[in-house]
Amino acid sequence: MPDSGKKILVYSPDWVGDAVFSLPAINSLRQTYPDAHISVLAKPWVSDVFRENPDINEHLVCEEKFNGIFGRLELAKILKAKSFDTAYLFTDSLSTAFTVWRAGIPERAGYGLNNRNMFLTRPVVLEGKDEYHAHSSGYYLNLIEASERTAGITPPWICLTLKERMKARQTFEGIKRPVVGITAGAYGEGAGQWPLERFAAIAQKFVKELNGSVMIFGWKSELDMANRIIKTFDPAEARARVISLVGKTTLRELSALLSECDIFLTNDSAPLYIAQAVGVPTVALFGSQDPASRMFSKAAVPVMADSDYNSNRDRILAITVNNVFSTVQSQITKKRAIFLDKDGTLIEDMHYLNRLDDIHIFPNAKNHLMQLKDLGFMLIGITNQSGIDRGIVDSQFVKDSNRYLQQQLGIDAFYFCPHHPDRHCCCRKPEPSLLYEARMDHKIDLKASYFIGDKESDMLLAKNTGALGVLISPATPEKTNASHVAKDLGNAVDWIMKREKVRL
Repeated sequence: MPDSGKKILVYSPDWVGDAVFSLPAINSLRQTYPDAHISVLAKPWVSDVFRENPDINEHLVCEEKFNGIFGRLELAKILKAKSFDTAYLFTDSLSTAFTVWRAGIPERAGYGLNNRNMFLTRPVVLEGKDEYHAHSSGYYLNLIEASERTAGITPPWICLTLKERMKARQTFEGIKRPVVGITAGAYGEGAGQWPLERFAAIAQKFVKELNGSVMIFGWKSELDMANRIIKTFDPAEARARVISLVGKTTLRELSALLSECDIFLTNDSAPLYIAQAVGVPTVALFGSQDPASRMFSKAAVPVMADSDYNSNRDRILAITVNNVFSTVQSQITKKRAIFLDKDGTLIEDMHYLNRLDDIHIFPNAKNHLMQLKDLGFMLIGITNQSGIDRGIVDSQFVKDSNRYLQQQLGIDAFYFCPHHPDRHCCCRKPEPSLLYEARMDHKIDLKASYFIGDKESDMLLAKNTGALGVLISPATPEKTNASHVAKDLGNAVDWIMKREKVRL
């Protein structure tokens, strides 16, 4: 049994994309050492990737004053005072290895690169393109010993608070949806960058053919790009349908704003990794780079030209506006759904149900749900099933019971989270990953949908995603994120139907 009281330092990568890819390794450490004190040391421009992450106890910022030999000595002195037991170097530089050695941290793990083996107690050999380098997350997981890595690695996920989401949502008020987010910059000028005039053409088509709006993101250095896109619009149309936030957002604000977009279009750039880590449907443009090493979200779709072109630049130039626009258009969500909690909403809550004979469907549940189907809603179940991780419930039984309810109640699909709350996964309610998965599978417009459930976590999930929450409760709680409180499923359905008739 590992020492759960240890103090761990994670030295973050220096680039946003790499920092995002390091998140599963940090989660793996947390699962192995649930009571450890985990600190992350990061450069100022990437530290926001790790904020609000429940796996991390302390955020340390490697400021500019710590550059150079004297700065490194000062940083080592600060780290030494914190008495870390282990340091994981997610950087490859000699200076970072020297710093943790100078800090006297007993165990120091990192890749044995750049002549720094003398400063590491556990230098890890980099052996070409083995299984750990097929995906960038694996690059950091490889630094954690096999005995420390956990099964079922979570995907990279940037944790956003409800306050951050609601602030971002205010920016979209009064804007015609759907909204496409665009970043026209790239990691490198020229070779990996789709021509700016083609981004402008996509923006034009999105507004004119889809009756949507455009939101442009990027760093301050990309302000001229945004202005050139805006100038392709009539001034009145630009004011109504195009918003430029280039150079105006922090990384946290960018993450929250991207999560509110209906679709995001980008080159291979830092926002690509942020977008994937907040679950937004994304279309990414690539030249000769391998998307498999950069794409980790089911919601992200790569667009590439044929391999007949020799250079990276020629291949990205061969990507046409029509090809990109058709891909963007195919990812737009239009259907509406009623998301349904399972235990306590559709059936009696048996507290870790594990027998089909114990399933007791609430009276008239099917009739109520069919009324919603008649209005054109899909019915999708969303349920936390931590009994699987606890060893109380078999995952196959959960699938079988979900299938049974689909047959009995006309539910179209079921999604479940099998994880213990301590796993800090992105799929356990109120985290929105399961709803994002359903959105991609069924092209659901979450902001035109509802969530019916009997717990406040259901209502918080609805609010996180922009759906309307209907709480089933015999009494109205003092505080709730619900849009309506209903005494039972029938009352919930009645409220939705009345609201829909008013809208019509």
